[in-house]
Amino acid sequence: MENSLLQDSLEFYWISGNEENKLHLPDNEVCLLSSKFKKRIGDSQQYEECELKLYGKRLYLIQRNQVIAFLKFCFEMTFELVIDGDKDHELENIKQHNFKSLKIEKDMCDCEFINEDKKVYVEWQSKLSEKITQKNFYAYYDVKRVIGSGAYASVVIAEKKIDGSLFAVKSLSKAHIYQTTDGKAEIENELALMRLVRHKNVMRLFEVFDADSSIKIVLELVEGGQLFDLMKKNPNLTWFEIGLIMKQILSGLEALHSQNIMHRDLKPENILMRSKESLDLVIGDFGLAQKADAKKYLYLKCGTPGYVAPEVINLKEEQTQYDTQCDIFSAGAIFYKLCVHKPLFQGVTHAEVLQENKSVNFNLNCQDVKDLPPLAQDLLKQLLKCDPKQRITATEALKHKFFKDVTEKEGERHKSPFKGDVEKMRHLIKQEKKRNEEMPENSPLKMKQPLITGKTKPIQPHSSVTKRGSFIQVQSSSNNSSRRSSKNSNLGLGSNQKKASLDSIEEGDEDQKKELGSGIKQIDNKRRNLIPTLNSLKQQPTDGIKLNRAAFRRATVEPQSDTTIKGLEVKDPITPVQQPRQRGSVKSITNFIGKK
Repeated sequence: MENSLLQDSLEFYWISGNEENKLHLPDNEVCLLSSKFKKRIGDSQQYEECELKLYGKRLYLIQRNQVIAFLKFCFEMTFELVIDGDKDHELENIKQHNFKSLKIEKDMCDCEFINEDKKVYVEWQSKLSEKITQKNFYAYYDVKRVIGSGAYASVVIAEKKIDGSLFAVKSLSKAHIYQTTDGKAEIENELALMRLVRHKNVMRLFEVFDADSSIKIVLELVEGGQLFDLMKKNPNLTWFEIGLIMKQILSGLEALHSQNIMHRDLKPENILMRSKESLDLVIGDFGLAQKADAKKYLYLKCGTPGYVAPEVINLKEEQTQYDTQCDIFSAGAIFYKLCVHKPLFQGVTHAEVLQENKSVNFNLNCQDVKDLPPLAQDLLKQLLKCDPKQRITATEALKHKFFKDVTEKEGERHKSPFKGDVEKMRHLIKQEKKRNEEMPENSPLKMKQPLITGKTKPIQPHSSVTKRGSFIQVQSSSNNSSRRSSKNSNLGLGSNQKKASLDSIEEGDEDQKKELGSGIKQIDNKRRNLIPTLNSLKQQPTDGIKLNRAAFRRATVEPQSDTTIKGLEVKDPITPVQQPRQRGSVKSITNFIGKK
């Protein structure tokens, strides 16, 4: 059988079959989605009918009931639903499912599939977003404001345009991902593992977008802060509250372990609260997570000193592997801290805690532990067994009598185990936080470097987040030394508009330039009347007239033209044109116009 025109024109990333090497659909997997399409032949206007079938990590291309090719999903592969119609009605077209094609791209080479049934595109978007990254982030989301930023990452609150729901979007610099050792492997591993788990106590990953200079990860928005902060602010947690916290941590671990996933960095900082009004928790930050049955771990020794299981921190042979029970020890260290209000390992410096952790130097027969109810003591000892084979599992721990006879018993549930000095306890917590931020270079443990540095901004209630659009500052992420402070780096939009700044974005990001143009268009439509006036200043007397640079920019940037935004870098806050500052002169401005 000769190859069809479709098979001969396939893009390089498709793996084709032939007479000698025939391809077949997998027998041991379930087909997730199947649809008829027409595929464009190269750059021509010719199309041939075909069928796409989605299985696990592969997409199969079928023609005349024969599998002619398949592709393997990978980190570099993206897809996009091409929106039909003009940009001014983009949102309406999305709501009406007005798409004209499905594009799958790798290394700047794309293939296009067309279907007359518009709803088919939505089905494929839903399934493919669980496998690979997609494009056109700003068509679907409106960035509201920054809640945290670092040297190569930022976290913003974004609103989904189609229904107004809010999400946390983590933006990672591509330059950092590809220039850092194992950077690509880290993010690829983290996304793959998060996509595997759907559980109420595990941070939900919704979709991932590819922008020109960053990867945007759309996550569940949790607004209550860290368990670490809760323990510091409220030392008098009752047994009921402690039991509720531990139940959710163990339930999240049970879901992870059912997929053979080890978190490997479980600690109070990585347990997040959905709201400040309730103890609804999720396990977050999967930067060090790993499949337990992987042939080779990305990192062998990793975690945060004070919470690392003995079998991990004392690993000697590179070929030796451990299993999901390492997370149970970490959960035990959290339970100890909730009950005793002290760290499991009492060292002051990073080196001291590391040494105590390695030598498993903790005492469960101390007076603090003896003062706990017997069932709490028993669960604590079961979680903190040094031998992982003797350690209780997450499923077994959830069935422990502690959760019924202590946390639910009327006489005990409202009691608090805390009997110490609040200020001393808070000092120990502050000391631990500072120690964990030291990140010594010679540590034998691989520690997760925080993406977001400094104090994050508090998340406002949903009702206080404006529905209006916002600016995205366009600046280079390659030169960290030239970064401006958040006060100066945001583009001022007035008291009623939100500010946003993505430090991980480079000037070449066309998506953000379009967002910038959209924001400019919304600020003050009347300023367009100033354009001919300012352009005519070159031929007019200039004595006595002064305008500042920011006012000039507002007046001269024409938002309708994409070319006027190209290369734009906004540095100064915009001030009202009606009240310009007395700085600069029209002579210098007219010279600038002449150069433009």
